[in-house]
Amino acid sequence: MSVHKSKGLEFPIVFLSGAGKQFNMQDLNEQILLDQDMGFGPKYINFERKIEYNTIAKEAIKIKSKTELLSEEMRLLYVALTRAKEKIIITGVEKDLQKALENKQKELDMYDGAQKIPLNLVKKSKTYLDWLEYVYLFNKEKNIIEFNKIVLENEKTKEENDNKKEKKIDVIKDISKEQKEEVNKKLTWKYKYIESTKIEGKTSVSAIAKYGEKNIQIVEKPKFMQNIEILSKAEIGTLMHLILQKLDFRENYNEKTLNDLIQKLIYLNIVTEKQSQNIDKKRLLEFTKTELFKEIQNAKEIYKEQPFHMSVIDENTKESILIQGIIDLYYINQNNEIVLVDYKTDYVEKNNEQELIEKYKPQLKIYKKAIEEWGRVDFVVNSAGVCLTEELTKQSLKDINLSIDVNIKGTVYSCREALKIMRPQKYGKIVNMSSIAAKSCAGGFSVYSATKAAVLALTASLGREAALDNVNVNCICPGIIKTSMWEDILDQIAGQDQETRDKVWAEWNKGTPNGKPQDPIDIAYMTAFLCTDEARYITCQNIGVDGGYTF
Repeated sequence: MSVHKSKGLEFPIVFLSGAGKQFNMQDLNEQILLDQDMGFGPKYINFERKIEYNTIAKEAIKIKSKTELLSEEMRLLYVALTRAKEKIIITGVEKDLQKALENKQKELDMYDGAQKIPLNLVKKSKTYLDWLEYVYLFNKEKNIIEFNKIVLENEKTKEENDNKKEKKIDVIKDISKEQKEEVNKKLTWKYKYIESTKIEGKTSVSAIAKYGEKNIQIVEKPKFMQNIEILSKAEIGTLMHLILQKLDFRENYNEKTLNDLIQKLIYLNIVTEKQSQNIDKKRLLEFTKTELFKEIQNAKEIYKEQPFHMSVIDENTKESILIQGIIDLYYINQNNEIVLVDYKTDYVEKNNEQELIEKYKPQLKIYKKAIEEWGRVDFVVNSAGVCLTEELTKQSLKDINLSIDVNIKGTVYSCREALKIMRPQKYGKIVNMSSIAAKSCAGGFSVYSATKAAVLALTASLGREAALDNVNVNCICPGIIKTSMWEDILDQIAGQDQETRDKVWAEWNKGTPNGKPQDPIDIAYMTAFLCTDEARYITCQNIGVDGGYTF
């Protein structure tokens, strides 16, 4: 499968072969180079001296074309590296790996203190392997890439070894019937469950048509969810665990309110009337009277049934293992401490609590690590937006509400949820996207301008609310950027006539000192900076990244 065909797909293990193959630069060596923007790039021929050399125009086009080619190769490499769920194995031939790494290390040493791999080293690379070697050396301490060298024998060495290993093969003529049967049995062996390998472990309802209804068996519900009177101890434990999940920690439970909860679960067909008779209401009520329950009631934030996945290294095999699970509950108490709660229904004799603790310590250790790694939110960038370009009287209520929902409510909701996590953890960076339309209004953008002005006010206010918790909230006001949104606006105004489109673009960029439209990367750089600790004293600000359009 090619990298192009793999877009949108994922696999447990991916092999990327041929990383040492050089990029195809053949087009750059043509006699004449053409570029949509830069035009015609020929060679200069001196007939008198009988020599030829590249013109400045050709060299310029060559540099630009090479940059575009490398950019495309880099995008392909990104696609390839992001197809694997668990592991990616990359192969490539390097004549002398150690020497190649030493040479590249010398090149990097010339840029001591650089925050990223220098651009000229990226551009001079000829293979994926070159890029990966630079990344390996630049991030040695982070162990991003592990190199395993396999030395290939040359033909001469291989031939010599084959001669040394040459052995005489004896032909067996007479074998017994039992031996024949044993050999035949081993050579004709087939995997008993071969059909199971042909179907997916997880599929969609529509895909069932491929296999036919006769091959599909409906899995029964757990017994505690069936209409069965007698439940085992394990099933009762599962039932109690379910009730604990459904408890409302803001509720002050008594016998009546607990019965109301159970009746609600019966009504929703989560449990049956007969199964409810197995619920130990006395133990549940005792739990609601504990200090733990009261502390959860008074918690700042409560998180129930939190799924997670994380990668861990097996101590024996040193292989990476993907672990997934669900954390029953954790909460942030009044001291801004995170407390983990895991429901267990095991029977424990008095004074034997330590035995239970030791039994589940590895599990809780994993949960703790999952919360530490995945329970944080350090950066949030709110960049979603819609822009409808019509006079207010011509806009439908549906369109107006869409602009308000996405541009204002979407940003408000996102900030709200982010601050719930950032403020207790005493760290966070929020970057909201507004627009120059919030400062420099134009006809046909009334609703858009109003929504983006609201983002400015929201940013200034939230920045003040969260400042003491070490959370920075800032806003970027981009100018006109060549994005799909602005291309859609251009389609509405100018249609597909290229001359008209060029005139509209020129008109839009009149107010920009350099007269050029922006690129998304210009906004990305500022966003990245605002998410660093170097910007720790910048908050409540709206920053115009518009080429000087506003000031």
